[in-house]
Amino acid sequence: MNITVIYANKRKENSCTYGIAQELTGQLLDGGRLHEFYLPWDMPHVCTGCYACINGHPERCGGYPHLKPILDAFADSELLVFCSPVYAFHTPGQMKTLLDHLAYRWLLHQWDGGMMRKQAVIICTAGGGGLKSAAKDIRDSMEFWGVAAPGRSPPASGATTGPSFRRTSGSGLTGRLPGRSSGCAPTGRT
Repeated sequence: MNITVIYANKRKENSCTYGIAQELTGQLLDGGRLHEFYLPWDMPHVCTGCYACINGHPERCGGYPHLKPILDAFADSELLVFCSPVYAFHTPGQMKTLLDHLAYRWLLHQWDGGMMRKQAVIICTAGGGGLKSAAKDIRDSMEFWGVAAPGRSPPASGATTGPSFRRTSGSGLTGRLPGRSSGCAPTGRT
């Protein structure tokens, strides 16, 4: 399985978000390719509303040189993983900047049918509240791209095994990686 992971920052040490993503990809990669992007370093361009993408010419956008490798990784991957800490009860601005650049690929604009055969995992961590709203920021884009939302199977045939995730009350998600009891620190940190 090929996997693309988008991290909302480069923090790796003592990062639950990063640790969970590493454990998840380690369980599912199985010889496939792993594409990793760290925001804002891999997508520093803020959407200026130039409408080049909406008008069918995304390559004319000032951010396209940064966006192109991410789009290529999406096309190559069966699983998209979005990792986001919670900043002020929402996903960080750098993640929102990427999602803004990708809004032209929504179903009602310039739909990419290949996205319907993909699944997504949204990993959000917080020291307090805001998990539901931060995950919703990302999930809204997933659904408008046609990506199989967590808890919904893609229309492609064949199933894969791996972590189990389930919907909790509201729009939140909980999940458990195989072999893990609880907590977010895969290296034994609590």
